Amino acid sequence: MVKPLWIKLLGENVPFSAEHAHQFRCEVVGARPTPNITWWRGNTQLFSSKYVESEDKNKTISILTYRPSMDDQGKTLECRVHSPLLDRPLTDSWKLNILHIPLVKLDLGKQMNATAITETADVYFECTIKANPWVYKVTWRLNTRGCKHHKEDGGG
Repeated sequence: MVKPLWIKLLGENVPFSAEHAHQFRCEVVGARPTPNITWWRGNTQLFSSKYVESEDKNKTISILTYRPSMDDQGKTLECRVHSPLLDRPLTDSWKLNILHIPLVKLDLGKQMNATAITETADVYFECTIKANPWVYKVTWRLNTRGCKHHKEDGGG
């Protein structure tokens, strides 16, 4: 039995697209027999990985196929190698940057009573946006016409 020398996530930690499958690769060198490599997103173990060994059995690569969600933004993706010859697992990790299209939610203003709105009354709406990358411009429209918003009155 030989303990692992090192562990390394292969490739670059680039932004990943939400809801698209990506392959992540983790290399372990020096462990014999084939090491136990696990994948984690935060405190949650991920499955769906497979192993590829070098001919001399000195290198093992674990390949994880994973479809991140927009909620994975900022979470840590980690691979771990466990061995009875180690006091604790060896690890390597990336902080995830997950790109996704903007999600927009439009609500009637919190202080507005929908049943008390009349034809000439002022109304206001609240627009909640979740996006990565962040939006650079927000516009308001009623049918095909632009609407004015008043920042000084709480409009954004």
